[in-house]
Amino acid sequence: MQQATCTVDRDNDTPADISFEFSPKVKFENGKAVKASMNWGKVDGPKLIKGLMWTATATDNTVNVLGSMVVEDFNSFAAATCDELKESWAAK
Repeated sequence: MQQATCTVDRDNDTPADISFEFSPKVKFENGKAVKASMNWGKVDGPKLIKGLMWTATATDNTVNVLGSMVVEDFNSFAAATCDELKESWAAK
């Protein structure tokens, strides 16, 4: 389980902190991510923001709206990081 806290700027109010939990799961085949889910947990924050986040996270838990984006982002990050490490290792 991972925890994150964000500050949300609001036009006519003070900034608000919101915290949430998630437990990402990623399936790999041949060294690449092929399926992912965020598995959202507890959400805390001001009532309005918490309500919006709860709706979004519950929807994602039900229909996995973000799964393909997580796969794409993970593979992009891993490829860039691995290429960067290969270059530094080759120099040694």
